[in-house]
Amino acid sequence: MYQDVTRNKNLSAAAKGVYAYFAALCGVSDECFPSVDTIISEMGMGKDIFYRHINALVAAGVVEKRQAIGEDGKFGRTLYRLTHEITISEKSGFPCTENRDTEKPDTEFKETISNNIKKE
Repeated sequence: MYQDVTRNKNLSAAAKGVYAYFAALCGVSDECFPSVDTIISEMGMGKDIFYRHINALVAAGVVEKRQAIGEDGKFGRTLYRLTHEITISEKSGFPCTENRDTEKPDTEFKETISNNIKKE
């Protein structure tokens, strides 16, 4: 487990616990694929609580989630990969969720049609 994650004051203790759980399962490969039912059963938490903490870890850039595709072409299990790279916005104290690849934010799109009715 990386100290940048475990010592970060912007992540909750429960989010760090989820991170530690994944770190134990992943080992040296940094990837694991436990089911949500297994995770919540073994960690003793509800789905909503788990999703809150995993989403915080994903937003912080510590964990990546991706859906595996089975042999039949359908979505399979969720793969979790530990990146060990944390991105926390120091101003807000919350994980940074900005998309740095976006050239222009939506608010700069000048061709938006206005549906405002003008009174004469």
